[in-house]
Amino acid sequence: MIRYPPVPFLIFALTPMHMQKYLLIGLLFLAAVSHGQTPYIPADTLEQVHSPLQHRQQCLPQAGSFILPALALSYGSLSLFSTAIREFDYSVQDLGKYRSHPLRVDDYLQYVPAVSGIGLQLMGIKGKHQLRDRSIMLGMSTALTILSVRSLKYIVGRQRPDSYARNSFPSGHTATAFVGATFLWMEYKDSHPWIGIAGYSLAVGTGILRVYNNRHWFSDVVMGAGLGMLNVRLAYWLYPSLQRLLFKQDEYKQVMLSPWLSDNGYGMSVHLQL
Repeated sequence: MIRYPPVPFLIFALTPMHMQKYLLIGLLFLAAVSHGQTPYIPADTLEQVHSPLQHRQQCLPQAGSFILPALALSYGSLSLFSTAIREFDYSVQDLGKYRSHPLRVDDYLQYVPAVSGIGLQLMGIKGKHQLRDRSIMLGMSTALTILSVRSLKYIVGRQRPDSYARNSFPSGHTATAFVGATFLWMEYKDSHPWIGIAGYSLAVGTGILRVYNNRHWFSDVVMGAGLGMLNVRLAYWLYPSLQRLLFKQDEYKQVMLSPWLSDNGYGMSVHLQL
């Protein structure tokens, strides 16, 4: 038996100070529940809990599922060059000029779909994959989304509607919400499709609130939604190959996700027992 030391698995970009505690709580929660997973899967549960390694075709997203993310990303990208799209952004923003006060629930609503995906598994509502696999794929989706969102915010430098900062494009809150919603859809679309629909409803609500609160333009929200949907599908597509590198063909090994926090930043390490 070889015990590998902790190695960096997900390195998260810096988040606003008031949201760091919520992120850390989520990471600790994932670490706790993942550590308790057993490497043995009873034969009578194989139809309910699947491994991407054993059921690769069920894990891989269909080509048609990339159409909606591609359309959203195209619209968001065109907003950087199209005067017509930017004028539509301004007209949408004008609809909210009579808002009485901001509704800051979107700061928390963005995390509900993803957290629900883990909670449903713990309550016995099985998805396509066991807790370990779905936790890793959700982590991969989150890492890809943070990397793409932060990079675009820095490169584009679009000013927010409230002129608070020049990091409006794309909407990180919306991207996070659509990561969770797409994750729910990928796991439950065949057995409990209403769960995925509810997740997308919450994600759309998050995007609407970002516009209502004068924090983002409409095209920012569309781009964020596209990134969230795309990155989950990419994670599901990449994970079988990653798992073949981490685990042997016929065995399930233990894995523990461990969040870490220091003065220089924070992230997550994965402990493998091979």
